[in-house]
Amino acid sequence: EVAKAGWRSSLGASLTLKDHLGHLHWVIANGMMLAAREQTGRSHPLRRLLKQHYFATASINNASKEMLLPVKGFGFRTFGFTDDSWVQYFADVMAQWVWRPLPQRIADAKLPEGFAETFPVASDGLKVWRLYLKYVGAYLGVFLPDAEALPADTEGVQFWASFETQIDTPLPP
Repeated sequence: EVAKAGWRSSLGASLTLKDHLGHLHWVIANGMMLAAREQTGRSHPLRRLLKQHYFATASINNASKEMLLPVKGFGFRTFGFTDDSWVQYFADVMAQWVWRPLPQRIADAKLPEGFAETFPVASDGLKVWRLYLKYVGAYLGVFLPDAEALPADTEGVQFWASFETQIDTPLPP
């Protein structure tokens, strides 16, 4: 029972602090929001598409930095870390981040044969992933009808370059 409780606590900390707070909020959402707001105009189709996904990101991330990050703060008191390990944990979380699309993340997990088809995060997640790809492609296709139009979209190119720089990771073309 002690080992199970320790495993559940570790998993909860990892999902909450690493995957959700560190990677999703501080890296992906923050990088996307800054790149969109700094590199694209108000009416640029990419910014209009992304706005609904980064709305209030700056205030949410700022509040999390003030409330969750400090040693002795709310986040620290919620999880079982020492002062030094709390700081080191977030340094490790940020150093470990790498962009991997959902299909690659599932493949890299090396799940047992047939498990991904029954695991909702994988089976349903891939359905949602494909739906988003179709939606984004259809939306942006109205404004950028073919692959030759992409390099000519200077704001889109600047967005991509800025996002890559902020997350310090090359993104797929």
